[in-house]
Amino acid sequence: MTGPSRPPRWACRLLESVLPEGTRGRSVLADLEDEFREVVREEGPAAARRWYGWEAAKLASHFVWQRLRLRSGAGERKGGGTVDRLRQNVRLALRRFRRAPGFTGIAVLTIALGIGANVAIFSVVDAVLLEPLPYEDPDELVVLWEWHRPRDVRENVANPGNYKAWRDRSSSFSAMTGVSLTMPATVTEGGVPSEAMVQATLPEFFSLLGVEATVGRTFSPDVETEGPMEVVLSHRYWQWRYGRSAEVLGSTVQINGHAAVIVGVLPAEYVIFGEGVDAWVAQRLGTGDQTTSGRWMRVLGRLAPGRSLDAVRDEMQAIAAGLEEEYPDFNGGWTVNVVPLKQQVVGDVRASLWILLGAVGLLLLVACANVANLFLVRGTERQKEMAVRTSLGASGSALAGQLLVESALIAVGGAVLGLGLAAWGTGTMVERMPDAFALPRLASASVDGTVL
Repeated sequence: MTGPSRPPRWACRLLESVLPEGTRGRSVLADLEDEFREVVREEGPAAARRWYGWEAAKLASHFVWQRLRLRSGAGERKGGGTVDRLRQNVRLALRRFRRAPGFTGIAVLTIALGIGANVAIFSVVDAVLLEPLPYEDPDELVVLWEWHRPRDVRENVANPGNYKAWRDRSSSFSAMTGVSLTMPATVTEGGVPSEAMVQATLPEFFSLLGVEATVGRTFSPDVETEGPMEVVLSHRYWQWRYGRSAEVLGSTVQINGHAAVIVGVLPAEYVIFGEGVDAWVAQRLGTGDQTTSGRWMRVLGRLAPGRSLDAVRDEMQAIAAGLEEEYPDFNGGWTVNVVPLKQQVVGDVRASLWILLGAVGLLLLVACANVANLFLVRGTERQKEMAVRTSLGASGSALAGQLLVESALIAVGGAVLGLGLAAWGTGTMVERMPDAFALPRLASASVDGTVL
């Protein structure tokens, strides 16, 4: 598997390091790969990568625990002093925690709040900023806007005639396509009308992105201008309107009075310019879409191999200058703005998210310092206890081991509670964040193996 449809590298390396050699290890990997492909088909590459990372983490912990049990068993057979001491230290630590519930509760809760906030925010940062876009070779994708220099409007939708000129005159792109603005439309099926949000795209739109349908197919590259339009549904709309039934393929609906045939369903992932869209219809630009027909297209391009972004911008601005000379009344003051797709998706929120992640990182440091101070205060209160134990023959290593066990139990308790808070916080942000603060790709945020 290649591109975004392959498992995370870290997960594969983790499994290679912990799985047993021979038939058993190969069998586990084969089963994982089969299930990974199934998740890719049903939920998309990004969800499959998160699933694979989580499964790899669970399998790794299982096999590591098995090895530790075998080693500890061997140690007990040779002379179980170490294991017995560990059990005794754990029992003593739990007994002391019961005697000091205030200290224990404050320490665990402080660690949990620091971990929970960091994991929740990093889950959002990972989904929005770090997770690769779910497209084929996403670094090659750019958005092309018309730029009105007198008003410094840098992200204006494009004119179809200008789009044709960009596509035909440039050598910087291996492919270029366009999509309309999102518009409400009346969808009628079986005589029952309903409203849906629809975008019109050129037939090459999804193939340029490298997006494949979960059910059926995307648009045929040789869409005819006559006859029914082809329609691709969003996963959300398909689930809500048709109950995830594959029988919807090939059925005919009316979109604003025009016949349309449903040919496929997209994966349940973000599609650029597609949040909130219920359906896409394929249309070709007619011969009448010339330079004076207005501006309403969003344009996507895939860079040709070896082309730098600066060279592409220079070429496109030169083409725009030529169009300005040819059509001075319509294109006067207009040029082209080329923006990488990843920057387009996350550009407005990148700085805010990194600042927020830095702030919760400081919160974790403060939490650790507070817990350290709690342990120091408690240590001064236990000086008499340590002196008595030393006088009774306890060694320095035994006392240190007891204190380390207590610290480890506090840390484990804080981590477990913190992960629970993180899962709750991430889910709350995804479901209840106001629209005014909505983040791109936020719906895919989760506490998964990559985050952990």
